[in-house]
Amino acid sequence: MSIPKTYSHLKFFDGLLINVLIFAGIIYCITIYHFAFNQPVGDDYDAILLFLNQYVVAQPFQQLQLFFLQHNEHRIFLTRLAMVIDLKLFGHINFTHLIWLGNLGWGMAIFSFWHFAKKYQISVTEFTPAAIALLSFSHFEMMTWAMTSIQQYWQVCFGILAVGFMVNNRLKSALFFYTAAIFTSGGGIILVPILNTYYLLQKKWHEFWITVFLTLTILSIYFLLLPYRPPPASRISEALMQPQLVLGYFVGFIGGMGNHIDTGIITILACGGILFTLFILKFKYMYKAAPFLWWVAIYVCLTAILAALNRSFLGIASSGDSRYSEYSLLFSSCIYLSYLLGASSAIARKKIVWLGFTISVILFTYWYEQSKRPLIDRLHWLMNDIQTHPNWAEAQRIKARSIELGIMQR
Repeated sequence: MSIPKTYSHLKFFDGLLINVLIFAGIIYCITIYHFAFNQPVGDDYDAILLFLNQYVVAQPFQQLQLFFLQHNEHRIFLTRLAMVIDLKLFGHINFTHLIWLGNLGWGMAIFSFWHFAKKYQISVTEFTPAAIALLSFSHFEMMTWAMTSIQQYWQVCFGILAVGFMVNNRLKSALFFYTAAIFTSGGGIILVPILNTYYLLQKKWHEFWITVFLTLTILSIYFLLLPYRPPPASRISEALMQPQLVLGYFVGFIGGMGNHIDTGIITILACGGILFTLFILKFKYMYKAAPFLWWVAIYVCLTAILAALNRSFLGIASSGDSRYSEYSLLFSSCIYLSYLLGASSAIARKKIVWLGFTISVILFTYWYEQSKRPLIDRLHWLMNDIQTHPNWAEAQRIKARSIELGIMQR
């Protein structure tokens, strides 16, 4: 019995996309395996080694306090919990373990995004272009950075879960991941207006008042009960005095996945402008037909606004930094899936999948090539003990103390 031509073509189509996704995932994992190195880099000295130096000599109550101390503008409870567990299990801290744990967070973020997106009758094959794009190496800076990978990837994962459970009427789960995101990274604060506004707009008063009560409790603990060092008050006021800079930073943040070093800010602004325009064109449709995608896109936009208010003084070009680009990838994935859902016919839907697949493969290939040099450079610096911290003398003192305490192997 012969296989119908249409069915055969469909099987080839599905197989091609799935196999490319598997291949992209394997490349991602091999890259982590090759470039992850058991040495601190950047904030690892302060957020991991300095914390552990204090933790191992502190009393139990002081140890609990240390878990919630600020790191820059963040509270990184999950990162600190992970490093303490690693220390207890292995007798010394291993940065390679932490890097893998951080990247597991990104894998879980992608899976969580798929888990909620499939509720809109999106098949695995149709989701594949989004998954390939999310696996691209635009965020290479975090891929082999222990502290930042745990902090950022897991915060995004918890944000996706909080939004997903929110729109699917799972209040307890939504509030759990809402709280987890806030105490994983400062960016989790963005969920405060999202959850409270959602329940208000939906007129779900029982859920709204519970969320308000929890929000007030969390914010009281975060800003009042626990020691808190606010950023300079002048930073936001100065940003508001330069709206063109804030707007440029916002657009560049949205377009970070399109960053091209040689052309400066042009590519991130062009990419961000295109993505945001496509979002506006589907704004009402997404809100009604795919609220999960709409609220995730809003989550990215609010994050971009907060980042612009706090960091636009660094210049628009900094909005395209690698460590922020996972938000751009997530935003583009929401747009792709919304246009897929809004397709007028099965043929149009397939064309959108092919277009998304083509763009995602190009994106993955481009960033694979672009990330090689910085990843190789960082590995070289770490293997040869070259400076990776702005205050190198202090970083070396912290590291020496960790070796002395048996926290880190020489």
